[in-house]
Amino acid sequence: MPRLRTYWPILPYLLIILLALLALPELAFTDRILARGDTFAYFYPYWDARQLAFQAGQLPLWTADIFMGAPLLANPQIGIFYPLNWLVTPFPAPDAVRYSVLMHIILAGIGTYILARRLAGERLPALVAALIFMLGGMLGGHLEQVNQLQGLAWLPWLILVYQEAMTQPRWGRWLLLFGIIWAIQIFTGHTQTTFMAGIAMALYGLVFSLQSKPRLRHLLIAIGVLVGGTILAALLALPQLLPTLELSGMSNRSSFDVYAVTAFSLPLHYLPRALLPSYDGQLFTEYLGYIGIIGMGLAIIGAIMPRSGHSMPRWPWLVLTILGLLLALGRYAPLYWTIGELPGFNLFRVPARWLALYTLGTAMLAAAGLQAMLHGLRPSPTVLSIVLMLLSGLMLLARFVIGTLIDPSEIVGPAVPTSVTMLGWLLALAALIFIIYMAVRLSAWQPRGRFIAKVLIVALAAGELIAAGRIMPYHNLAPREAYLSQTLTTRQLHILNEDDVVPPRVLPISMLAFDPGNRNILEARYAAWGLDERATFNALVAIKKQEMLFPNLPLTWDVPSVDGFGGGVLPTTYYTQFTSLMLPPDSFYRALDGRLGERMASAACRGLCMTDSRYLQMIDAGYLIADKTFDIPYEGVFYDTSLSMPWQAMTLRVEPTFQATEIHLLLPSGVTPPTGEIDLIGDDSEATLSLDSAETVAFEDFTLLRLQVSAPMDVRSIELDDLAIETSEAVETEEAEAEPTAAMHLYAVTLVDSRTGTYWQVPLDGWMRVLSSDIKIYERENTLGRAYMVPNVITVPDTWAGSEEAVAYIRQADFDPAQTAIIHTEAPPQTEAATTTSTTSDATSAGTATITHYEDTRVEISVTSEDGGYLILSDAYYPGWKATMDNTEMPIYRANVMFRAVEVPAGEHVIVFTFEPTMWIVAIGVGVAAWVVILVLLIGLTMSRRGIS
Repeated sequence: MPRLRTYWPILPYLLIILLALLALPELAFTDRILARGDTFAYFYPYWDARQLAFQAGQLPLWTADIFMGAPLLANPQIGIFYPLNWLVTPFPAPDAVRYSVLMHIILAGIGTYILARRLAGERLPALVAALIFMLGGMLGGHLEQVNQLQGLAWLPWLILVYQEAMTQPRWGRWLLLFGIIWAIQIFTGHTQTTFMAGIAMALYGLVFSLQSKPRLRHLLIAIGVLVGGTILAALLALPQLLPTLELSGMSNRSSFDVYAVTAFSLPLHYLPRALLPSYDGQLFTEYLGYIGIIGMGLAIIGAIMPRSGHSMPRWPWLVLTILGLLLALGRYAPLYWTIGELPGFNLFRVPARWLALYTLGTAMLAAAGLQAMLHGLRPSPTVLSIVLMLLSGLMLLARFVIGTLIDPSEIVGPAVPTSVTMLGWLLALAALIFIIYMAVRLSAWQPRGRFIAKVLIVALAAGELIAAGRIMPYHNLAPREAYLSQTLTTRQLHILNEDDVVPPRVLPISMLAFDPGNRNILEARYAAWGLDERATFNALVAIKKQEMLFPNLPLTWDVPSVDGFGGGVLPTTYYTQFTSLMLPPDSFYRALDGRLGERMASAACRGLCMTDSRYLQMIDAGYLIADKTFDIPYEGVFYDTSLSMPWQAMTLRVEPTFQATEIHLLLPSGVTPPTGEIDLIGDDSEATLSLDSAETVAFEDFTLLRLQVSAPMDVRSIELDDLAIETSEAVETEEAEAEPTAAMHLYAVTLVDSRTGTYWQVPLDGWMRVLSSDIKIYERENTLGRAYMVPNVITVPDTWAGSEEAVAYIRQADFDPAQTAIIHTEAPPQTEAATTTSTTSDATSAGTATITHYEDTRVEISVTSEDGGYLILSDAYYPGWKATMDNTEMPIYRANVMFRAVEVPAGEHVIVFTFEPTMWIVAIGVGVAAWVVILVLLIGLTMSRRGIS
């Protein structure tokens, strides 16, 4: 024991580290990775982009791989300036995230321990508070949103330094430290957590001041410290704040209405499931706020027991607990309808995240309750009755009432607690009673007995939370290959584009309803590795996302994509407005957070809602990625219906040539078969087939037309003409209704060699299939390219309404993007080449544009033009991009809602676009200077206090 007392001061820190590792053994002791949700599809790609830039000694400023171009540094969620992210720079994203999660769970525990120790003055209550906060449901539920976890980990540290700055006589260094820690939390990149921390500190300072005398003086100090610390934090965080504010002005997230603000509110009837630990059904992680039966019992005791001279303050924590719970209810509580439209509150969704205040508040109340009992305060029968009534009431509600009211989509496993969970609750309740008994009698025991009792208290409190966490998603980890192994999709795209200066963009469209072709092999392999059913499911979904490059994964593999996933300040309103052109006509919502490919996928469109080819040209979409779930088999022949569209004049490419004896056309049921002709074109021969001679077969919801080729021929392409179709009763189906429109829908075209039984699916409208694996990749030549010249322009205001006007222009059937561009400017161009017009009737050429060099932050284009015009670069418009023509700076206009344009006179010119955000560089310089000054002041004040200077 004497030797142990020597190490007693550091033992709590070692226990926090050990218990964090034991609670997260898969993350700590295996090489498996988080492979679901935001971690996989959002954070990994961004973190890899950040790591690569850091390793090259650069700041990640811009990427051309998602959203058709997007700022990186301006997106705070990447955490570019967060110092603890720099520590994991050498590692690939999955490992970096894994280490960061462990680091911040430990950081949260240590911060809570120091805070509680500062207020309670004792190690054991402080250690229990740390375990409750770090192992509770709130942090565990947000472990996969790594930047939110990072921000939450700093919450107890912020309140700690705020408390010290308010109470210490030499408050200067604490004020500086407060500004530093808040700036660090801002750098984590989860703005909502920073806002919640500000509200928490304001409430804490208010309640603390009202409990202190003189009240007015303490209130002024609390306000002064909060305001001063906020100013310091803003100055230190300026390198992130300024770029983010600039992006926010162009973002969809500038504000929400109260209905959007209250999305993902914690339903009132979910409270028992949300606040109690579970050992079976896993509630939606945003709704988790459990602290354990033991923690909740101790917190109730801490809230209602009389306070002794030894007790820590409880009113600030009680206020945070109650308010955090009320705010988490969101739309289910009147309070949020009042404050939801206020500045700050109207910027964020998911009110359930206010459970962070509840979790920290109850952790501190639990420390207060345990501390009171350690000092001999015995809970009265009334107090114990209240504890037992509240806990048992929640249990009974969860078991007999709530289960039937929970939305099945918001829980994994049984909604009604099973006997396993009920047994866990009863055991935890018994452990709580045992802890109360030990705590009350602790002071009367011998040192060895006290030591054993303290170990048991810690073990029981931690054991309950670790056991409850076993069903959390962070235990269902996937093999590293799910993220780090390059798929056939990516390899094929790299091969196709290896000689391109600037590859065409990809547009993935899928509902992710397919299974990997080698699923049985993968499941057997994962079973041999010890993965359970949920971990295997997560791995298979991750592999499907890799095959589809959904949604930010193009950033991982350096594949330029139309799509992306924001969820924060990205995408811009310009992106959302332009991509509204591409959504199905019945789409109610625009792509506010990106994920365009998900919104273009629908069963009604046979899995892929094809958009107008003009829009695909304007965004330089040269590749489509789709799955095979809507391939239709019939009598041994498959029909690719992914690119189905109304019958129109089109040329179908067949590469390589296929020797066919038949051509099959798949149409909807309920229409009269079309009349007319189809031309088959080969290298040395042509054939014209009459649709009148087709054999008609009806099956399922389709009509199949089979046309015989007079002699086998190698088909290179197929020509279809426009058709006008009259409808009649369904073919061979009396019950079917007549097709209501004269437009004929063409689902699929397949060439068949009846001699061998082989076939070749022919994509519609000029597409060519270049890969068929678990997914399909279609390629189509873009006659415009990434950069092109136009002779005519339309000018509209450079406003949101002007963008909507531009969208309406582009929708017009006679709009030709090769001839006309829409320029957003308040000052109409004056040159002859830029005359305002609607469209042009005569196709003319303004010249040619050839990209000679392309990287994320620099694009060089050679232009040749006889009469001048506008150069359109189909990359996202954004402040900070500059253009020069023959080394002379030129203005960049926003064109066609979201792209860049430069006016070019006649002749040969070299246009260079460079991303040089001057304002960002100034902000970084000011921020670095502020850090140097404040750190020097902090060191000076610290040394002065210690009598060194």
